[in-house]
Amino acid sequence: MNTRTSSALVVAGVFVASVLTAEAQTPPPAKRIFVDVNLAVQPSARTFQIDASPQVYGEAAIINALQGVDGAGLLDVSAGYRVWRNVSLSLGLTTTMTSSGEAAVKGGIPHPVFFDTRLESITTVTDLHHKERSAHLSVMWTSPVTDRIDASVFAGPSFVKVFQDLVTEVTVSPGTQTFAPVDVKQTATKLGVHFGGEVTYLLTPRIGVGGMFRFVKAKVDLPSVPALDAAGVQYGGGVRLRF
Repeated sequence: MNTRTSSALVVAGVFVASVLTAEAQTPPPAKRIFVDVNLAVQPSARTFQIDASPQVYGEAAIINALQGVDGAGLLDVSAGYRVWRNVSLSLGLTTTMTSSGEAAVKGGIPHPVFFDTRLESITTVTDLHHKERSAHLSVMWTSPVTDRIDASVFAGPSFVKVFQDLVTEVTVSPGTQTFAPVDVKQTATKLGVHFGGEVTYLLTPRIGVGGMFRFVKAKVDLPSVPALDAAGVQYGGGVRLRF
């Protein structure tokens, strides 16, 4: 188990402990319908390898790219309904801000005349965009801590869609072995899981502020990059509305 997953489990455990303690001391929460709006961050950065073999001069070129994805900010909006006592169902929608990464591309380009005489060179491609959109269906357990503060834990499935620019093609100047990388946008959606928690402080009976933590586990299969890690740790805060 890596450090990031272990930290996520520790944070979730703290939320569970606080909710269970509050449950033994205070009555059920008064909220029934709620809307949460969060500005958050998804700090996880990752790298991955791309291997491609486009045809050049009737022979396979060899393209290897080591590409990175940076963390990003995100907007998270969720709405829920208390279905029984302290149990609610909620639907959350998350979109990350578009982030940019770069790739170190190594190309072996065939000779225009002589077979199996590739020329190798390396170049760097920047401004490769990455974006994610997710939907989270959660079962939530909420309990008050004081008359103004409540805490929740939640878990459920997540549908994660990734939009990623990848270097999978090249252009070659006619009659030369000089190449220029070409980035292609690929998308894919994968079902994952999530868990997390949040704390809310009510300024009025209907309006409050709060903080949230969520860990999303999903591996998305892009056409050129199978099992790409997506989402990950997310945390932030924002406005809470109660009805």
